[in-house]
Amino acid sequence: MSKTITIKHVADRAGVSVGTVSRYLNGMTNVGEANATRVREAVDELGYRPSASARILATRRSGNTMRTGNIGVYFNQMSPAWSANETTEAYINGIEAACAEHGMHSLIEFGGSKSDTLPRFILDHKVDGFLITGIEPSAQWLEQVPEDIPLVGMGALHHDTPIPLVTPDNYAAGRQVAQHLWKMGHRRIAFVYNTVSNHMFVHRRQGVEEFLQLKGCFDPDLAPPIELQRDRQNIEPEASPPDMLPVLQRLLSLPEERRPTALVAPNDWNALGVYSALNVLGLTPGEDISVMGFDNFPSMCCSVTPALTSYDIPIKKSAYVAAKLLYQHITTDMSSFPRSVQLISGHLVERQSVKPHDMSKAMAEA
Repeated sequence: MSKTITIKHVADRAGVSVGTVSRYLNGMTNVGEANATRVREAVDELGYRPSASARILATRRSGNTMRTGNIGVYFNQMSPAWSANETTEAYINGIEAACAEHGMHSLIEFGGSKSDTLPRFILDHKVDGFLITGIEPSAQWLEQVPEDIPLVGMGALHHDTPIPLVTPDNYAAGRQVAQHLWKMGHRRIAFVYNTVSNHMFVHRRQGVEEFLQLKGCFDPDLAPPIELQRDRQNIEPEASPPDMLPVLQRLLSLPEERRPTALVAPNDWNALGVYSALNVLGLTPGEDISVMGFDNFPSMCCSVTPALTSYDIPIKKSAYVAAKLLYQHITTDMSSFPRSVQLISGHLVERQSVKPHDMSKAMAEA
């Protein structure tokens, strides 16, 4: 007969107290990173799984409200066609990892073109709380969410959104990309896009721009004004990478001493459009001009030649942290949680699309 694994077994394996294990499993933040790692490894090694029924009973709030054991995941103004997208998959994988730790289940809903209707899982009383992506501060239906249903935002950072948010640090990502190119000797760096309807793209662009301004090397001709197209929603995923040819033709028509030596695309998908445009112009990425992207999806970065250098945006980790934060809100008095913004850092992955440019000058100034 198989042995039942308990919290005590997990604590013994991790070398921590039962209380530490309990706090970790309940999503509390007062567990040190080292202890959290030991507990997580012990849970994996022992195959410990919390009892969902016991979890729900233990986490009822005061009163007679019975918990469902479900959390909702709402992809705002996105059709179900987005379900196969790598960004969506990264969100879901992070959420599922957190749900598995806490004996919860996720119900996923795509909002499509609806902009003023509550998600079905709220109307049908099927969740204890929910996560949402792509929410605008002006979304009036947020006011209709019942007070006892907590929600946490993921993804784009909107300073005025009146809910807790967990998002990749896109400003820092942009700065680190610019810093990498700077260390490689590049001084004329252009952030390229055709239209902008994504706040994360804007923040990445601003990070690049801030770094160049600090270095006294910002050229407005290489950074056209940001015009955020708030009315342009990507309800359906694009069938092919965007056409970057007009943008690159304008940049490369500048006098030779002012042309960019490096191009930064707002994500890997847009970088594929940059590659196609450069091919039309008879230029080779990584040789004639350096190219970088964001997201670090290997299916894109490694599908082109040369392989694309990209900043790994921690979407999965952000979703995981957001789901754990939501669990805290579900199991704790919500009044003790003020609105907050958590920024999650990523890292750069070097491949072959960036080559050194005037390295002697770069080393002297780095």
